[in-house]
Amino acid sequence: MALIAEVPYDLATSGKPFDFGSQNPVFGLFIAFAMLAAMKWVAQRYQGAMLVISDIVLVVVAVLWDLLLRVGLRQHLMSLGAVTLGFVLIFWLMRSRENTMMFTAGLFGAVMMIAPGVGVAFVHYYNGKLGYKHSWTKWMFYAFYPVILLICAAVA
Repeated sequence: MALIAEVPYDLATSGKPFDFGSQNPVFGLFIAFAMLAAMKWVAQRYQGAMLVISDIVLVVVAVLWDLLLRVGLRQHLMSLGAVTLGFVLIFWLMRSRENTMMFTAGLFGAVMMIAPGVGVAFVHYYNGKLGYKHSWTKWMFYAFYPVILLICAAVA
């Protein structure tokens, strides 16, 4: 998805089909996914201090990956990749403490100048079921982001 959306993102934000000044924010989701997968792999093999040190190293590597690739940095406000990683870490590490997680996510969003209330409400009312009623729905959402970017590029 990140690769597919990159050209529409560059067209919409810089007017060029290829611009390495910033990568689209979907790369931030990929980096967060890779970090969580690595953390899970490490947790299956290590425990104690080695697990904590490994997790810290993985988080630092993920943040550096977001910053060096300039993920979501086109608007020069903040790295959306690093912000996404922050939210993923909050939701992952505090998943067993919902109220603390929601408060922390709301506070983190406010500090990052994001209105987090809507997203936190969705998490709060999550019913525990994964997926959509129809399998084609997820593909519609995947197509929606690059199509909207292409429309924005055409209008601009």
